Amino acid sequence: MSTAPAASANENRRTQTEMRLGMQGQAGLSQPFLILLLSAAAIASLGLMTNNQSVVVGAMIIAPLMNPIQSFAFALAIDDYRLMRRSLLTLAFGVIATISTACLLNLATPYDLVDSEIISRTHPSLLDLLIALFAGVAGAYASIRKDIPNSIAGVAIAVALVPPLCVAGIALGTSGEVVTAFGIGQLNRWQILSGGFLLFLSNLVGICVASFTIYISYGFGSWKSLLKRLALLLVGVIVISWPLRITGRNEVASRTVSEQLQRIRQRYPNVTEQSQIRLVSVNVKGDQAHVTVLANAPDNVIADDYLDTLQQGLFQALRPLNVNRMNLTLRLNHARVHRLSIQ
Repeated sequence: MSTAPAASANENRRTQTEMRLGMQGQAGLSQPFLILLLSAAAIASLGLMTNNQSVVVGAMIIAPLMNPIQSFAFALAIDDYRLMRRSLLTLAFGVIATISTACLLNLATPYDLVDSEIISRTHPSLLDLLIALFAGVAGAYASIRKDIPNSIAGVAIAVALVPPLCVAGIALGTSGEVVTAFGIGQLNRWQILSGGFLLFLSNLVGICVASFTIYISYGFGSWKSLLKRLALLLVGVIVISWPLRITGRNEVASRTVSEQLQRIRQRYPNVTEQSQIRLVSVNVKGDQAHVTVLANAPDNVIADDYLDTLQQGLFQALRPLNVNRMNLTLRLNHARVHRLSIQ
């Protein structure tokens, strides 16, 4: 009786021959791949430009960009250089096609205003790498099992791939500077492009590493293959982790400032009643922090003592993050600006 579940599990697993044939099909540059990818890129780009999250999610569902990534990870595991090369060519074409589609759509608009759906994909952190690792595990496991539809894992993986590339393409199609819809000011298009592409690269590395490990652990290839590729995988993780660590520090600083800001506001009931915080942005470089707070509030509510308390309180909250200097910009109703500095 104890062997029945094991036998059933083995029946639901694909053999290496089945896996190889399936991955060869996924690695190819086919008409369905092109149509689905270009459609997903167009839908995601329009969803990002109109700040419509549900439209972006719709693009994630049909995007096939995870196919060549999975086949590349499988090729690494079984040392199939021909499949590896074919997968990389398809992936490279998919990346270029997605970015180009987003760029052309933005040029046709034209569109120089970015909103939260775009900005949220320009500050990746190590948490995004962890998400990609687990998405890679789910995708690789589903590709091995016959009883799990590939589309389930495909949605999870596509979430991490197409929208960031579209963000990079939209940035390429803008003018030198773009204006944020929520009033933080202007951003250089290269900031948006690099942030979106960094998110894509972090998810690409995470999915590849996780998928490769799952394929090896399920007997596709050998542990010798793992040792041969270990250096390459480690280099990829280390290289991508460094910039993610920097952006992750900014995320921690933003949360710290937001929490301290709420505590300060509670001490000033008149400010709390007549104002609303719309955005908090923190950029830490070395020991200096650049803090931007956007709020809806009448200017006569913001007194000098409140500004002094705000400046000192936020600075003290950032000190544990090795911040010794701080520039604070408080924007009110997209017009009135208070600039404070601690050196």
